[in-house]
Amino acid sequence: MKKAMAILLALMLLVGSGAAVAEPYHFVEDSSDFDIQMELPEGATLDNHMGLNGLSLVSVSKEGLATVNITIAASELYDKDCLNDLSESDVNDLAELAASQYDAPEITIETTPSNNKYVHICANADYDVDSIFTLYMGYFIEMTQWHEDYSSITDEDYAFMEQLLYNLEFIPVEK
Repeated sequence: MKKAMAILLALMLLVGSGAAVAEPYHFVEDSSDFDIQMELPEGATLDNHMGLNGLSLVSVSKEGLATVNITIAASELYDKDCLNDLSESDVNDLAELAASQYDAPEITIETTPSNNKYVHICANADYDVDSIFTLYMGYFIEMTQWHEDYSSITDEDYAFMEQLLYNLEFIPVEK
């Protein structure tokens, strides 16, 4: 039920955000094959952003919702791979590795409307943290969300993070 509500809220936010034309945020990453940009939902702001040597860090906040921290980092191990290209076993191994930092996490593997597979990890602990990650052409894109006081992540919080994920665009670089 929580997942269905989050998806419904994300869709409502997506439809509602179409009324305002926002300038997309361009991430800093060192790929010569693609660029990454993301349109910010109405009312969302970039709090911190930094790009250095293949690493991009951005915090996105919206009043009343948990802050989403986005990290984009190159992977030498996965070179030009995408999560969609990995075997089910490899995706599950990555999900288990990412979830191993939590006591009793819930793991789901989903696909965005633009057909990018992603892993969602919910910490389910005294401190509540949600994390989503994907792999695109050798770059890990992770979104981690929590409240400053580590209170529970709500359906509205998760819908906000999911909307940011759905707003990510991978743009091929013409050579």
